[in-house]
Amino acid sequence: MELTIPIQIFDVGKVVVSPPQRGTKLIAPLSYVNGDVHFSLLSISLSSLPVKSYDSTTGQLQVSLQGSKEAATKLQHLQDMLIQAVIANQRGWFPTEKGVAKEDIRGGFQPFVDHGILHLYYPSNSDIGQNISIVLRIQGLSFHQHHITKAWTGKFRLQHRILALL
Repeated sequence: MELTIPIQIFDVGKVVVSPPQRGTKLIAPLSYVNGDVHFSLLSISLSSLPVKSYDSTTGQLQVSLQGSKEAATKLQHLQDMLIQAVIANQRGWFPTEKGVAKEDIRGGFQPFVDHGILHLYYPSNSDIGQNISIVLRIQGLSFHQHHITKAWTGKFRLQHRILALL
């Protein structure tokens, strides 16, 4: 069983961004530390939100955060914190590569929250209702690499997995 943090008690300040790990993808894992409790996986549960659109052929799911100011604020704050973490750590994480300007790092991030819309990926053939509750595992930041040199291209995004739609 995986424990999830309800968005109501989720504290962005307790999210820990670890240095990227090379595997099939270059991913900086995220964890959550609350006092003596350490979650090695960051899973958040979001209460009922309206679906704006879903494309079953691409798996693109857009959920409106307009009705949940708390979720919108916390997820936007998380997104901003992750971008700041890359800005602050890029030279340590990518020491052999040329530094990327702050504006270019911000521009290279594929947002998961944009204008009150949560952008997710959910490959499924099942129907999705008009309102859904989401259990979301945020696996980390995925850094796009050049296919030959494996150097970071300056582009990155949130790597996530939807564990459940209710």
